[in-house]
Amino acid sequence: MTINLLDYTNPNGYQNFHYTDVWGSGINSNFQTLLGKTSIGIDYRKELIFSTNLGYPLDHSKKIPGVDSIRYTKRDMRENISLYFEHNIYFNHFSASAGLMANHNTKLSGIGFYPGIDMSYQIKAPIKWYASFNRSLECLHLPIYIIKVHRTGAIHILNPNRPGQLKVALNSVIKALKEIYRTSIVGAPTLLTG
Repeated sequence: MTINLLDYTNPNGYQNFHYTDVWGSGINSNFQTLLGKTSIGIDYRKELIFSTNLGYPLDHSKKIPGVDSIRYTKRDMRENISLYFEHNIYFNHFSASAGLMANHNTKLSGIGFYPGIDMSYQIKAPIKWYASFNRSLECLHLPIYIIKVHRTGAIHILNPNRPGQLKVALNSVIKALKEIYRTSIVGAPTLLTG
């Protein structure tokens, strides 16, 4: 038995035209003290997509450059603003970096906080130990996010409440010219909703 999901005689049923507009801006500063190097900053990013099949309905359709028979009829958008702080210290054979980012994503509720710390110690040249811990948000780029959220059909399910997933990672590595030992623990404990 053959199942044909696409009707090739009707390209309007399977063709997708997309236009993305992504822009952002950031300001950062760093300074050195006796206690180490400190960096602070702020970033802003806006992602917008117009589509023939994915997103929320437009009030007025938008012309697709170079195409006369099809128009953009859907769109979606998200914005991110992040504030971050990082401090680095260096002491003999030891170095450490710790930071915190506060992020607001318009597709999520509230503000997320994402800490991280990296440490290294030069045991004896060329042997070095590294360790890191961080908490992060896997937030898909807008075109992929749009497809995962808005696409419906035999394989895809509409789920606008899946814009991101929190992850926690802990790594430890010993290196001597080449990596000789690595331990990693990665978890995805929380599925975020909008």
